[in-house]
Amino acid sequence: MLVTTKKGTKDRKPVISYSGSLQFNKPTYLPDLLTTEEYLESQNVAQRNLNGSQKYSDEQLQWVRDYKADPVNNPSYHILPNGKIFWNASNDVIEAMVKPWAPGQNHTINVNGGNAKTSYYVSAGALNQDGLFKTSTDVFKRYNFTTNVSTELATWLTVGAKANYISTSYDEPHKYPNKGSDWWEQMTRGEPQVLFPAKTPAGSPVGEGIATENFVNFLESGSRRVNNSATGIYSINADAYVIEGLKISGNFSYTSMRQNIKEHQVAFPYIRDTWIPQISGTSPSFVQRDFNASDYFATNLFADYSTVINQKHSLAALVGYNQEWYNFTGARIKRQDLISGGVPVLNLATGPITSTDEQTSWAIRGVFARFNYDYMGKYLIEFNSRYDGTSRFPSGRRFGYFPSVSAGWRISKEKFMDSFFRVLQDLKFRASYGSLGNQLLNENFPYVSLFDINQQVPFILSGALPLGISAPGLVSPDLTWEKVSTLDFGADANLWGRLNLGFDWYKRTTSGMLVAGDRLPAVLGTSVPQRNGAELQTTGFEFSAKWIGQTQMTHPIKYDLGLVLSNYKAVITKFDNNPNKLINNYYVGQSVGEIWGFETVGIFQNTGDVPNAANQDQLGNSGKWGAGDIQYADLNGDKVITRGANTVDNPGDQRIIGNTTPKYQYGIVGNLSWHNFDFNLLLQGVGKRDFVPRGSYFWGAINNAGAVGTREVYQDSWSTENPEGYYPIYKANSSFNILPQTRFLQSSAYLRLKNISLGYTVPLKAIQKIRLTNARLYVTGQNLWEYTKLKGNFDPEVTGSGDVGVFYPLQRVVSFGVQLSL
Repeated sequence: MLVTTKKGTKDRKPVISYSGSLQFNKPTYLPDLLTTEEYLESQNVAQRNLNGSQKYSDEQLQWVRDYKADPVNNPSYHILPNGKIFWNASNDVIEAMVKPWAPGQNHTINVNGGNAKTSYYVSAGALNQDGLFKTSTDVFKRYNFTTNVSTELATWLTVGAKANYISTSYDEPHKYPNKGSDWWEQMTRGEPQVLFPAKTPAGSPVGEGIATENFVNFLESGSRRVNNSATGIYSINADAYVIEGLKISGNFSYTSMRQNIKEHQVAFPYIRDTWIPQISGTSPSFVQRDFNASDYFATNLFADYSTVINQKHSLAALVGYNQEWYNFTGARIKRQDLISGGVPVLNLATGPITSTDEQTSWAIRGVFARFNYDYMGKYLIEFNSRYDGTSRFPSGRRFGYFPSVSAGWRISKEKFMDSFFRVLQDLKFRASYGSLGNQLLNENFPYVSLFDINQQVPFILSGALPLGISAPGLVSPDLTWEKVSTLDFGADANLWGRLNLGFDWYKRTTSGMLVAGDRLPAVLGTSVPQRNGAELQTTGFEFSAKWIGQTQMTHPIKYDLGLVLSNYKAVITKFDNNPNKLINNYYVGQSVGEIWGFETVGIFQNTGDVPNAANQDQLGNSGKWGAGDIQYADLNGDKVITRGANTVDNPGDQRIIGNTTPKYQYGIVGNLSWHNFDFNLLLQGVGKRDFVPRGSYFWGAINNAGAVGTREVYQDSWSTENPEGYYPIYKANSSFNILPQTRFLQSSAYLRLKNISLGYTVPLKAIQKIRLTNARLYVTGQNLWEYTKLKGNFDPEVTGSGDVGVFYPLQRVVSFGVQLSL
């Protein structure tokens, strides 16, 4: 793979260019969560359907309604008979948490030029992007500097140097572990979260302005996590033209990464359901520092020779040597009990100190060669080979050989194709077969048996908790490279000089995949070591088409329209670690992404229908199935709904109901220019992808008794008043009704307007007087529109494993920018 960077132009006066933009971001989708009043009603419904009880009294609901209608003349809380506080505030958590638009800006300035022998390019940039929170939001900043210089020291020798420095900072609010995994996950929190005012009101026993357990107070506590990172990439290169046709090249690069993370948690008291302040959700306070440093070195030396014989035979050959090595060190220190949350440093903390230290490294070394032959542009053949070694595998297993061969036939250059030239101006067939190695593992020394140290074992010896050392686990002595072999057939064509077509069909086999080894008895006492025990076969195609044209006008409209389409299927052809073919693990014959689930008959309309159906007690809710619950299909006819042995041969009443693999991924690109205007368009989509919704964001109380949930599920749940409801009865903790099944299998296919841009280049005559050579104004939009059938107001691109809504949202972006040159 060849990586290039921008460089200057020889024999050119310095050209100074500036590009700047202001942008505004907003979430593509946010879940349509229940309001506070709807939430309280839904909780009553969920509890009533579970056990006949009512969680909130009618009086409590009326208090909330009254306060929402007139917060000035109605109290924000009442004291219940048990002495607990019932808060009446009605919080729209999304409205309170998320901005309508988040601003950002991006600026870049560069200078390039050169003389007859030297060229240079210098660039500097700065980016600042605010996050989506209304208060104490996250902020991302980036500063970068790039320089690229190349010069001819002699007619036969060219040398160059490049430097690229990037400094980033991401400052975000600290996530309190006791309050959920993420700020976005907190929006599903029910009582008391949705009932709290931000602060206690005037006249309360603790006074006005004391923090409650409202999430805003955790956001504004001053607890932060700041990740500062600096990366420098420095390289030198030289090209020596020794004799005609022979070039010897070499380069050396060094990449330095330094990361400094500071995170602290402030302990603050807050009011929950009594007037006694609590700190259980915010303590202990602490400050934590992480220091990580890595150094990566790479060097390449290669010779490249090319020649043409009799103006017909083009020959080229390349041989080279590659060496890379990497060192990493990391340290973490944490201390509890800050004296002051406003000065979170280790010396101003009094609690226990914990620390960790890490150091690791790896290296690879290899030689490579390539030979090309081209006969008059008609017949092409290329041979490649690599012989690579890595420190990640044990001695004797470190090296692998990876050859490849490719051939092409430009049939359009044959004499018998001349009569088709007016229509078919170019046609080429291609074929290739080759392999590459993969040595990227989670561990750098997987063949070394390591022991763990426990600072304090849970046993008292001699009046103390002593340090403990655990026995090292097992390792595999025969680990080696994964090999990825690909067979590819393709064709490229040009019709009428305007329509470019391309097609590739491929079969890729990944052999020797590193997975856990054969299952061993539990009495082994340790985990099974990894081994090269799996194989994956992927078959797919890629198609592209592009039409280029222009109108016949004084100022012609130039345009092009392109389409790319791809699809693939991956199948496990070998897996040693699942002899019983358990369906919750990889197994031979499995299509990657399979969704196993139940087939849905429908929803029981009457409790009397349950005895006439297959018994579903093994799925949960034993003996309590009734109206509104899901009826699953008895696929094996044994009158009992089960998971069987959860294997391919005995899945009970489960079957493959879908696949999470994105199918028929496509993109549509359009470009148009007229006079001084330019227009660009990118549509992106997935033709088919199955999705099973999970988690509290989607299912609300059905999944978790106290969760808020969406209107999508609550308002379309089955009830006696809504017997045609799509979702099951809204019953607390009834996860047995939302098992993976055909009824709730959704499509996360989509079509998205990924990018759209309109630009205007100011005529040269209008800017020459201010010494500009180019001025362009533009407006750009990203993710402005999409079409999807996904339910619940979630983004089809951010569905993860099904637990929707717990991710930082994908964003719509509108940018206004200018590009200037002088």
